[in-house]
Amino acid sequence: MITTLTKTLTVSMFCASALLFFRCSNNTEPVLTPDAESERFFKDGVILSPVAGEQTISFTTSENWMVSKAEPAGWCTVSPMSGTAGNASITISASENTGYDDRSTVITLTAGELEMTIAVTQKQTDAIIISRTSYVVSSEARTIQVDLCSNIDHQVIIPEASNWITQINTTKALADSKLQFSVQANEGVSSRSGMIIIKNSKTTLADTVTVIQTGKSVVAAQGLTGDLKWTLFENGTLILTGNAPMPDYPRTAAPWADYRSLITAVIMENGVTSVGYHAFMDCGRLSYVMIPDGVTSIGSSAFYRCSSLTFITIPNSVRWINTYAFAFCSSLTSVMIPGSVIGIDWGVFNSCSGISELIVASDNPNYVSVNGVLFDKNQTTLVAYPGGKTGSYVIPGNVTSIKEEAFAYCSSLTAVTIPNSVTSIGMNAFECCAGLTAITIPNSVESIGNNAFWLCNSLASILIPTSVKYIGDGAFGYCINLSEIIVASDNPNYVSVNGVLFDKNQTTLVTCPGGKTGSYAIPNSVKTVRNYAFYYCSSLTSILIPSSVTTISGYAFIGCKLTSVTIDMETILPLIDRPDRMHLTSVTIGSTAISIRNSVFEGCSNLAEVHVKAITPPSLGYSVFLNTPASKKLYVPQGCKPAYQSSGWGGYFDTIIEE
Repeated sequence: MITTLTKTLTVSMFCASALLFFRCSNNTEPVLTPDAESERFFKDGVILSPVAGEQTISFTTSENWMVSKAEPAGWCTVSPMSGTAGNASITISASENTGYDDRSTVITLTAGELEMTIAVTQKQTDAIIISRTSYVVSSEARTIQVDLCSNIDHQVIIPEASNWITQINTTKALADSKLQFSVQANEGVSSRSGMIIIKNSKTTLADTVTVIQTGKSVVAAQGLTGDLKWTLFENGTLILTGNAPMPDYPRTAAPWADYRSLITAVIMENGVTSVGYHAFMDCGRLSYVMIPDGVTSIGSSAFYRCSSLTFITIPNSVRWINTYAFAFCSSLTSVMIPGSVIGIDWGVFNSCSGISELIVASDNPNYVSVNGVLFDKNQTTLVAYPGGKTGSYVIPGNVTSIKEEAFAYCSSLTAVTIPNSVTSIGMNAFECCAGLTAITIPNSVESIGNNAFWLCNSLASILIPTSVKYIGDGAFGYCINLSEIIVASDNPNYVSVNGVLFDKNQTTLVTCPGGKTGSYAIPNSVKTVRNYAFYYCSSLTSILIPSSVTTISGYAFIGCKLTSVTIDMETILPLIDRPDRMHLTSVTIGSTAISIRNSVFEGCSNLAEVHVKAITPPSLGYSVFLNTPASKKLYVPQGCKPAYQSSGWGGYFDTIIEE
C-alpha cells in the first residue's frame, strides 16, 4: 500500500513537472536577431553607391516575418518580402541614382511583436553643372557670369594661355554658385579663345567654359532697331545693345540684311529680351551666337538657314521658340531645351541634319526627350524628331497625336511604326521624308493634315483605314512614285477608284497619286477638284475634265506635263502653271463652254491644235492665246467657221477648219 502510494505520488509529481516545463516553454519571448555580419546594418544603416547595387542582410527569428517600407520608393526593392521562422536573408537592391541628391528610405522588419528598422541611403551622383559652356563677347573689357550648380567641392582653374580672364569672386560652395570673371579688352584685330576649367579637387570630374572674344575692328555699319543699337564690325561681329525686345522683321528686312554675307558672330548684350522674327535669316557664315539671360522668346525663322551655326545655347529664360527658328541650320549638332521653355512651335528644327538627339532639361515641366525624340511632358504628343536620326522608328504606344512637321525633312528615316493610339497626323508631319519607303496608318487615325506626306518620293502605296474622317489638301501631294491610294472598303468618308482618292460620294476628287501614268478621265460625278489634286503628276500625258466639274481649286495641276487636255466646263479657268504649258500640244473644249478666262493658254509655245465643240463661240478674256504659235489650227463644228472668224477667236487663229 505504501509502495503503491509512493508510485502514484511519483507519477503525479512527474506530470506536474512536465506540465510546468511545457507552460514555461510556451511563455518564451520571440526572437529576432541579426547575424554577426549584418548587425551593423541595423545599427548604422545601409549606404549604397550611386550605381545600381545591393546588400544582403541575414537574421534569425522564432516567428514568421515580413518587410515593409516607410514610404513608396520605387528605386529601392527588397526580396523576399516575407518568410517563416528560422534562419533567413533579405536582399536590398537599388537602381542607379542619376540625381544630384542623396535619397533614402526606411525598411521595417517585423517578426510577431518584434520590429527592427534599417535606414537605407543611396548617395548622390557627383555633378558639376554649368548652365552655359560657351560665351562669345566683344573686344571691350567686360564681366561675364557663369551659373554653376554643384553638389561637391570645386575649384576654378584658368590656364596660363587664358590669363586675360581672371576670377572676381572665389566663392566655393556645394550648391548653386554665380561665378564672375573679368575679361580684359582685346586690343588685337584677331579673335581669341580662352578656357575656364571648373573641377573637383579629389576626382577627375570637371567641366570647361569656352570664352571667345572678338578682335578690335573697324565699324562697318551701325544704327538703331527699335530701342536697340546695333553695330557691325569689319571682322564680322554684330553686337546688339540696349534694354528692349528686338523688333520682328519681314523676311530679309533686318537692318543688317545687306551685310548677311559678312556676319560671322552675333553678340546680344544683357538687356536684349527677345530675338526678332527673321532676325538673322540666311546669315550663311554665322557660326557664333550669344543669347543673354533675360531673352524670353526666339522669333519665327530667327536663325533660318544659318548653315554655319554649329552650336547654340538657349538660356534658361526663354519661354517660346517659334516656327522654323533654327530650321535648315545644317551644321547644328546639338540643342538643349532649358527648363524655362513652355512653348515650341512646329518646324523649329526642320532639316537640322546634324542633330541626332534633342535634349531637354530634366526640370522642364512641359517637354521631355525620350531616346533623343521630343515629346510633350505626358508623352502623348510627338513634337519633333531629330533630322540626323537614321533608320526606322517605333512611336511609343501612349502617343495620340503627331505634331505638325514633327518628322519633316528627316531624309534618313526609312520606316515608321505608328501605334493604334494615334488619332491625328498633323500637317506636313512627314514632309520631304525622302527615305520613307513604307508607312502603315493604323485604324485609329481620324485626321490626316494638309501636306502630311508631301514629297515622300519613296512611297509606292498607301492604305487609308476605316477610321479616317478627314484628309487635308495635298496630304499625299508630290509623291511622284506613289502609284495608288487604297481605301478600306468600310471607310464611310472616302473611296478609291482606280487608285485615285475621292470622297465617298465621288463628288470631290481629293488626290491623284503622283506616279499615275498615261491618260486620265475625271468621272462624271465629280463636281470639285481639290487643291494639289494632281500636283506634280508629271507622268500623266492627258486629262479629261467633264461638264459636271464646277470648281477646280488652286494649284490642282501644277507640275503636270500634259500634252493634251479636254475641258467640258462652262467657264474655263487657268489650269496649268505657266512653266508647264510648253508641253501642251492639243486642247479640246466641250460643247457646254460659254467663256474662257484671261490668259488660260497664254505661253503654250508648242500648241498645235484647238478643238471647240460649242456652236456659239465662247467669249474670251484677254491674252487667252497670247504667245502661242502662229501655225496652230482651230477646229470648230460644221457651219460655225464664220461665227468664230468674226469673234475674238479670229484674232488668234489664221487657220480655222470645220469638222
